[in-house]
Amino acid sequence: MFLSSWRWTLAKLGLSLGLSLSILFAGAGPAGAAELAAPGWEELVEVGRCADAESLCSGWLASVDVRQKTEAHECLAQAALCGRGMKLIGASRAGRRPIAVDFLPGAVDKALGHLNEALKLSPQELAIHQKRLQLLEISSRFAEMAQALDESCRTDPAPKALDTWLSYVTELVEARQPQAALSLLTVLNRHFPKDPRVLRSTETVLNLLQTSPKR
Repeated sequence: MFLSSWRWTLAKLGLSLGLSLSILFAGAGPAGAAELAAPGWEELVEVGRCADAESLCSGWLASVDVRQKTEAHECLAQAALCGRGMKLIGASRAGRRPIAVDFLPGAVDKALGHLNEALKLSPQELAIHQKRLQLLEISSRFAEMAQALDESCRTDPAPKALDTWLSYVTELVEARQPQAALSLLTVLNRHFPKDPRVLRSTETVLNLLQTSPKR
């Protein structure tokens, strides 16, 4: 009786282990194994393999596929900043103050160059505009940020993008950069004249500047 029970338990364990292994390695034949062995550029950047990410994406620059070429420049922009705990995101960060990052010399210019090239290829990609604004913000290039916003507004003048642009005003105010926020609002007033959201924000920032202690 004991022997039969022991055999049954072993058989059950063997079946469970077999199922687990088959699930774990499902699709991990030659193609699956290659997939597991070749992480994408985002994963490479995440773990600090900056040179590998740059090498991978550089090969896409010759592509005739506009989307792939655009991604190559986005990847190379991120690779230029790699290793500094900095990840560009194509989304609003309203409610979070910009973080000062100690970039390697020339890294910001190199990353901006690639983002500008990406925008030439895909000017309607809002996420790339946001990545460029984010990079200029955290590197404290506020004058360039206003210029970039002006270009972005000319590329995508639709009112639906206004909330996105206003989120950067909010971030600058929270970062105690009201003058930089006002520079962005000057651009927005030019592209969205008489918009109540822009007018309210402008009034708020002007009041803030008047009440702020003089340095």
